[in-house]
Amino acid sequence: MADNATWIDRVIAYVSPAAGARRMLARDYLATYRGAVATRTGNRFDRSSSYRLGKPVDRRALASMRDRARQTYRDNPIGRSLLNTEVDNVIAEGMTLQANTLSKEFNAEAEDRFPVWMEVADIRGMLSGGELQRSIYRASRRDGDVGVVLVSAPGGVSRLQTIPADLICNDNFGPDLPNRVDGVEVDDAASPVAFNILDQDEFGKRKWSRILADDFVFLAHPTEELMVRGETCYSTIFELLNQLDGYVDAVIIAARMAAIFGLIFKEDTASKQYSGLPTLANSQGQQQKAVTLENGMAKYIGSSSDIVQVQAQQPMQQTPDFLRAIFRLIGLPFDMPLELALKDVSQSNLSSLRGAKSDYYRACRTRQQWFKNRCLSRIYRWWISREVKMGRFTSKTPADFWAHQFMPRGWQFTDPVADAQAALLEMDMGINSPQGVAAALGRDYETIQNQIESARKMRDDRKIPESRSTLTRDTMQPAPVADAASTGDQIKTEIDAYGVGVRAGVITPQTDDEDSFRERMELPPMSEAAKEAWQKGAGVRRPITLTPPEGAGQMPPPAQTGGNNDQND
Repeated sequence: MADNATWIDRVIAYVSPAAGARRMLARDYLATYRGAVATRTGNRFDRSSSYRLGKPVDRRALASMRDRARQTYRDNPIGRSLLNTEVDNVIAEGMTLQANTLSKEFNAEAEDRFPVWMEVADIRGMLSGGELQRSIYRASRRDGDVGVVLVSAPGGVSRLQTIPADLICNDNFGPDLPNRVDGVEVDDAASPVAFNILDQDEFGKRKWSRILADDFVFLAHPTEELMVRGETCYSTIFELLNQLDGYVDAVIIAARMAAIFGLIFKEDTASKQYSGLPTLANSQGQQQKAVTLENGMAKYIGSSSDIVQVQAQQPMQQTPDFLRAIFRLIGLPFDMPLELALKDVSQSNLSSLRGAKSDYYRACRTRQQWFKNRCLSRIYRWWISREVKMGRFTSKTPADFWAHQFMPRGWQFTDPVADAQAALLEMDMGINSPQGVAAALGRDYETIQNQIESARKMRDDRKIPESRSTLTRDTMQPAPVADAASTGDQIKTEIDAYGVGVRAGVITPQTDDEDSFRERMELPPMSEAAKEAWQKGAGVRRPITLTPPEGAGQMPPPAQTGGNNDQND
């Protein structure tokens, strides 16, 4: 018997052990998660079951939600603003390619050629490179999924064709098959292997094409592990958007009603006024008094005789607070704070605004990684393979010609000064590098350094001072350009200083000194005779001011120059 058994449990268990066991088992079933028990105040819920390729009811609902999402983006300003804000922060003007092969020449050529191709990659020729990236990402989030066909046009031309989600469907809109779901053919592991694409003109003529997965980039946002088609980003906020629209309409109508000039007549003879109303037949054919409010919008109230003017005022004084509360809920599926969802920073300070944006930017970084790995990298590997195969690169092709990464634009506009200081601190701590900081901001460090070097040379040529401090605006004159003459003068100055030091007895000459000077003056190495002369002193010569060793000749006396110099030692 369990420790929590009551005396009734013990009695029942004593009389009938089987009944006691069933009683304890039922109690264990009741002692479960509260969220697993439907109460009279909660909603009923169906049992959750996972199916291969997703639930049939969910697959049928995806198309309906897609239509509703397109209508939301087309007609609802809030829905359009939410998605466009996400696209601005995830894609911005487009992501930048950085080739990472072992050949610098090949990297430079790939980085120059790929952006040029992206500008004309749209098969219709209507979207530039950045606009094409934004369009693909926007369609995937709005519809739940989108496709991009890797088109191999005649003449070795590579192009991209965007396929909206509704054009990925079964032939003749037929039923799903065990290996085909909503136009997507899958293998035994539920992995897409081919796609059925519908081509329909304005006259209703239909034609289907089957495209293999190797030539098709499929970007889907499934919400369950076994789903094939994706779910729109608006799926959880449709009702909130409708409620918000209805609330705004109600406030506007109420404000209009309050602004109408009207009078309220209060009389003691309300029954007399009522009896004077005309009669009309109701739905059952019976005559009854007809109460109509029109023109002056007057109503008779049985009270003391008086006439009161209707006061025009805004009903719903809490409207701003209510709107902010609704917008907080609407922004949650996008991980978007209120300040971005409502475009309102009147209730925030700089610290809270920066903290709210940081969480949103972190979510956007995850979406960036997904898009560049699933879409852009796939497109680049396909394009570079075709270009290499056709021999269109002038530089030598390395073995790892596909190595690359795409760098999205970094977020430095929240607090650029603090971000730059944090980057400097990370480099001082040894946990980051200038290349890493540049990559996080979507920039190529090597390209920037080349630009800085070019700008410095231009300033030097034009004798323009270089600004070194952003606070004091201190300037530094350009360093003089080193030439052969100045280098020779510098070496001569160093040799003179060295000779003075030797004669003064503060420097002891040695073999390494001569080797260094010979190397700097680009002289040939010491001869064998010179090495033998050095070897007599074990590679070291005493300063000339020291007493020479025994057996060495005396130094000649200084020459007499006349005057008082003959008294000098």
